[in-house]
Amino acid sequence: TDNKDIIAMEQSEYASDNYSLQMVMDSMSLVPDIAEAYNTFDVRSKRYRLRRMKRTIVRIHRYCDYLEKRYDHAKDYIALLRKEIAAYRKAHSVWENNLYKK
Repeated sequence: TDNKDIIAMEQSEYASDNYSLQMVMDSMSLVPDIAEAYNTFDVRSKRYRLRRMKRTIVRIHRYCDYLEKRYDHAKDYIALLRKEIAAYRKAHSVWENNLYKK
């Protein structure tokens, strides 16, 4: 389950690979939402993108919970990822407030 690319994780029979794949894909899906929320002037579109980003972060957090509870070797990585999620949530909150001020 170590050092796999996205295709190998998708084809894997291991649940940990499938959860890892979903975590990677959800993380990658944040990029277009951030860009769209930043570049659009439509308030409804901004709110929609910001809500999507929040839901995505909640899903990533749940994937972390699953992997941490079931796979001991992932605990160090998950702890680091949780710190990154916490930093992203804080930055997201500040960023969200600034976007609404525009």
